[in-house]
Amino acid sequence: MFEFNYDFDAKTMLVAKDFMLRKYLLAFKIILPIIIALSFISEYIKTREIKSLICVIIFLPFCYLILFLFSKWSNKSSLKNNKNVIGMRINMQFTDSNIVVKTKKENSFETSQVYEWKMIYKIAQNDSYYFVCLSKISSYTIPKGSCINGNEADFVSFVENKIKNA
Repeated sequence: MFEFNYDFDAKTMLVAKDFMLRKYLLAFKIILPIIIALSFISEYIKTREIKSLICVIIFLPFCYLILFLFSKWSNKSSLKNNKNVIGMRINMQFTDSNIVVKTKKENSFETSQVYEWKMIYKIAQNDSYYFVCLSKISSYTIPKGSCINGNEADFVSFVENKIKNA
């Protein structure tokens, strides 16, 4: 059995959001500006007008500035809209038969959810977090180092085996 205990803070929420939206963020941050820049370059090749190259030189920094500002606005909006989950104390227990998630916010009642292993879509990780994905758009984000029961080094292989056998 593995048990994790942690506080769901703003940083964890933003990491979870970025993890779930990473494919879409890639399209907006890299692919879209490149496609638009290529259209300006194509126009330059056809017409040999210098204004097309000037548009590329002006457009790319402007585009990345807009994307940066949108990202900051989106993060502030996410924090504002998710005040009810920030500050929540989360306890997750991974057993041989299921996953039990208990959440409690200060001055509030405790809630409990139970997930069978067949309900888990996949597990992923980065340097600082584990992501237990319930679907392509829903996951639990667990900070590494928050394991209070079990050997954390064996956690990912345990979950992957349970998902395969479910």
